[in-house]
Amino acid sequence: QALAAFAEVPDTNTTLQERAETFEMLSAALHDMGRYDEAETASRHSLSLYSRAVPDPDVKRLRIITGLAIAIQAQGRLTEAQDLFQEGIAQSRILGEAGAAEGAAMRNYRGYILYKRGYYKESLAEVTAALATNRRLLPGDSMDLVTSLNNVGGMNLEFGNLDVAEVHIAESKEMLERIFQGEDNPAITRAMFHLARIALARQDTAAAVAGFETAYEQSIRQLGPDNPSSWR
Repeated sequence: QALAAFAEVPDTNTTLQERAETFEMLSAALHDMGRYDEAETASRHSLSLYSRAVPDPDVKRLRIITGLAIAIQAQGRLTEAQDLFQEGIAQSRILGEAGAAEGAAMRNYRGYILYKRGYYKESLAEVTAALATNRRLLPGDSMDLVTSLNNVGGMNLEFGNLDVAEVHIAESKEMLERIFQGEDNPAITRAMFHLARIALARQDTAAAVAGFETAYEQSIRQLGPDNPSSWR
């Protein structure tokens, strides 16, 4: 109720855009706290305020839509989130190059949802398109590109396309090693684990065991032996 009052009551000291930004930041904080329903409410207020201030689609609105869809997805309402991401992707196309980066992020999220819902061909098409856009926009090393590589590689691994999976996951691992410059990082360990899975699927037992052992040792060092996220 307090959120609704702040969103709707006229306030001469703040603009609609300023209030929209406040709700956007609040939504992100609530999401980090696991309060997804409240994060959704804050995002809806942010989108409403911003749409009144700026009627035409722009990159800022796309980011608000992304935050709203993520909050909805976190509550298990996958179809609703999927449709909202699709709406955002359509708006990103209207913006052309200016909306390409946010559109790629939305396609990654939508691809994951499609995968969870069993639409495997469509999910792979989405994350592959996102990767192509990120390669064009991000010619250097970046975590956004790593995410795209992992999505394409991971899905191809699940679908049994081992050669394609290996190329993308290996590229992700090499990029992560350059980004972290020798730092022991769990993201690199995850890549090693998945490369070991590929070796196992190919029945290369020696390479698989060596990869799993290295990933396990790194995981224990990074996370501790009792952490449920440690690779076993």
